[in-house]
Amino acid sequence: MIQASKSLTLHFTSKGGAYSAIWMSDRGDLYQEYEVNGSATTYYPSITATNPITMHLTVASARTNGLVTPTSVTYYANGKELTFNGVNCTTAGMTDIFRLTASGDLQIIGNLGKVANNASFSLQAKISVSSSGADTFYVSAPVTMSPYNGADYARVTIAPGDDKNFTISQKGGSCILSALVTKGGVEITTGLTYEWYKFQSGAFVLLSGKNTKTLTVQEADVESYALYKLVVKESGSELGSDAQGVMDASDPYDIVLNTWVNDGGGGNDVSTNDLTLNDEMPDSAYIKVQAMLVARGQTTAAVVSGTKKYEFSVVSSNGTSMFGQNLSATDNYKITVGNLKNMGAGIGDYDIVVNCEVS
Repeated sequence: MIQASKSLTLHFTSKGGAYSAIWMSDRGDLYQEYEVNGSATTYYPSITATNPITMHLTVASARTNGLVTPTSVTYYANGKELTFNGVNCTTAGMTDIFRLTASGDLQIIGNLGKVANNASFSLQAKISVSSSGADTFYVSAPVTMSPYNGADYARVTIAPGDDKNFTISQKGGSCILSALVTKGGVEITTGLTYEWYKFQSGAFVLLSGKNTKTLTVQEADVESYALYKLVVKESGSELGSDAQGVMDASDPYDIVLNTWVNDGGGGNDVSTNDLTLNDEMPDSAYIKVQAMLVARGQTTAAVVSGTKKYEFSVVSSNGTSMFGQNLSATDNYKITVGNLKNMGAGIGDYDIVVNCEVS
């Protein structure tokens, strides 16, 4: 059986097309807690220039065999463009929060609460993969800010366990997912149990025997894209969960996604490269995603004998809420504001996971 999968991130407050991107910090999800005491604010965990967080960007294309190097990347914080002189940030109010690495990755060197006065916000990367700028798309990384909940409050995230940024780039390759659990902003590693799941046929399925802090994902485990979930428990009680996608840029087949938006005000949907809906739109507002199975390196539908069936799923960032369509011959799917509200997961980012099977 031929299989391929693809994922987009929908923002409920990226050009679908032929490009996929993973933009993730080396510490997993971005979050900080804050405690205000008079004129002083303390952040948990604290971020400094001597203990920075690096955002790693990986881009793959169905049009080429493997990974692609962007021609340019522009970074934004809370909608404000970040400018740089060499590696140093020159944007007013951001100079002690961001810088670039020598390779051009965004690095966080200061507490993120200063960006939006301790409110949650998003970092965004505008990615161009052609010198003309014709092929441009966006990828976002949400930043969660919340008041300090005490030393016993736990957070669970999946961080990279190696330098591959959740990406498999060659046949026989692998990548590692690693659990990162904090209480009061301090990492804990003892007294914990781990459960790893893989998203299959519209549901997360427990991986038997995978119960350690890290999970090694082999190339054979992934058909272009796969979504994994981690649940961490302490003394039998769940501390939290997180979900993370793995991209396989070595597979011979991929899925090209085209996207449209309708703001619910009537009329036809229009092509878009910005997958954003917000809760002030009518419940009928939607994003439409259309999928096309392609041979990697091609831009037209793959000539594959058999029946193609597509499955579309929408999964919240922590893997706890989802809805979607079972495998069918329909190659497109609409995600409405009403759908997102009914999921009950609230404002945030969602993975749109598309799977195609040929039988």
